[in-house]
Amino acid sequence: MRLLICTQKVAADDDVLGFMHGWISAFARECESVAVVCLEERGHRLPDTVRVFSLGKESVSLNTTIYRSVLQKIRYAVRFLSQIWKLRGRYDAVLVHMNPEYMMLGGLWWRLAGISSGLWYNHKMGGLRALLGIALARKVFYTSPQAFAARFKKASRMPAGIDTEQFKPGASKREPRSILSLGRIDPVKKIEVLIEALRMLADRGVLFTARFYGNPTTEDRSYFERMQKAAEGLAKRRMLRWLPAVPNIRAAAVYNEHGVFVNATPMGSFDKSVLEAMACEVPVLSCNPSFQGLLPEELLFQEGNSAELADKLEALFSRPEEELRVLGRKLRESVIHEQSLALLVPRMLTALKTT
Repeated sequence: MRLLICTQKVAADDDVLGFMHGWISAFARECESVAVVCLEERGHRLPDTVRVFSLGKESVSLNTTIYRSVLQKIRYAVRFLSQIWKLRGRYDAVLVHMNPEYMMLGGLWWRLAGISSGLWYNHKMGGLRALLGIALARKVFYTSPQAFAARFKKASRMPAGIDTEQFKPGASKREPRSILSLGRIDPVKKIEVLIEALRMLADRGVLFTARFYGNPTTEDRSYFERMQKAAEGLAKRRMLRWLPAVPNIRAAAVYNEHGVFVNATPMGSFDKSVLEAMACEVPVLSCNPSFQGLLPEELLFQEGNSAELADKLEALFSRPEEELRVLGRKLRESVIHEQSLALLVPRMLTALKTT
């Protein structure tokens, strides 16, 4: 198969979308060729059978007026249509990742040309753009049972696509009683739930170190400032540190430095960071019911319940080291057998061939 992938960014070092670099490489191993059309292209090291075509966002100034922003979006749309026309006859199937706008622009052409097209859409919320993109796609893919796309007959649930060769346990010893939060600092991540749980542990006299890796979103920097203020006491006691976002290629090393990973993102997402930590054999605490079955009950807490989270953290700290190692191995096995990139690629290619 000759595959066209349409995505937002190709950048190996990106902290949010860096995983796409691994995905593209994995698809390239199974396809005759892979062409990638992206909004933004940064540094990458992709196989020779991959060609990347950028719409040019990497060369645009961040300080643009609303008027210029609208004009730029029109330019991106025109460049996109021009690029998929130039590539005609050089791909048999299309995978659009998360951006239904690409399907809105190219979906009708791909249908008329008899080209199989699939939209990966895993957001909890939908909207007009999502509805149009899904309507034009031949196939829709998602991972979370609470995803907006899950309600459509043409939708297929897929593994999350964790690269278990990249995310695996390291040789160095983990710091005991160390707590990790990794991901963008955004209201949807419910950082306040974790901060309150840490305050409760500190009040009980429980010893720990916590590190929050991530950058604030440009849309809501005030949330980051509120979280820093809320955690001021913990930071002063050197029980909590705020650190910048980690590039995807360095994330495994960070997971492996810590004893437990905590994710308070509520129902609706299927946060890849949870699965990446599991693949590194790091015990994970999550409030997301989407992970039921993958995580044992003792690693799940009620959404927004800081007291329960504090109790479960304390219980993990009290478990013997060997018991935690056995737990970590079981978590990794779950990811390998149910959520790995090695499972995702052939399943998705088969689905695209049959549309």
